[in-house]
Amino acid sequence: MLNMLPRYEFDKEVKKEQVNRYTKHFTTWNQLLVNLYAHITGKKSLRDIETGLKMHQNAWYHIGLVNVDLPLIILYNKSDL
Repeated sequence: MLNMLPRYEFDKEVKKEQVNRYTKHFTTWNQLLVNLYAHITGKKSLRDIETGLKMHQNAWYHIGLVNVDLPLIILYNKSDL
């Protein structure tokens, strides 16, 4: 699925728009991965997303998604609530 969205192109646009300028850990790439995971798996709540990600934490490490917890998900998705 992620092969359809080249990481280089994504990072180029993020840098151009300076979206991550105040971000230290949870980047726009991480937010995209979390939102894609939630959509594809049909998760209905933020806690369900967190639980699902933590169950498969080792599988997410290779694409750069580490230490995702509920407060981060809430913080970066509060406009969606």
